[in-house]
Amino acid sequence: MAIKEPRVGEIIPYWFLWRSEHEAGEDAGRKLRPCVVVAALRRQGNGTRVAVVSMTHAPPDATRTAIEVPAQVKARLGLDERRSWIICDEFNEFDWPGMDLGKAPDGTFSFGLLPRGLLSEIRDEMIAARARGKLRGAARDG
Repeated sequence: MAIKEPRVGEIIPYWFLWRSEHEAGEDAGRKLRPCVVVAALRRQGNGTRVAVVSMTHAPPDATRTAIEVPAQVKARLGLDERRSWIICDEFNEFDWPGMDLGKAPDGTFSFGLLPRGLLSEIRDEMIAARARGKLRGAARDG
């Protein structure tokens, strides 16, 4: 199956590397997670550079910037019924498709697209985290 170019708002299965793991010297994500494509920059002759934020079942502590994913959105995307949050103050960036792209249960490379309103909330939270000096990223080779 061919891998299509990523779309902003798309949920992809990705081996997300948390910043704390990156700072500890790790270079591979520990778990395949649904991640939201928040930026996709097509570079002439150099492919596409992508930034993603991760979804997690772990409730964020008060120091994190996160948005809970509505149950109806998770159901539409075919994700499990457990509560999940999108962490908006931490991202990975990589050259598409990279080595850490996984497959969804149906064998594709995408769960689908987030609603525009939720994507706007993520963007706003990322901008606010950046303004507070709390937005952290991990550049990935894979």
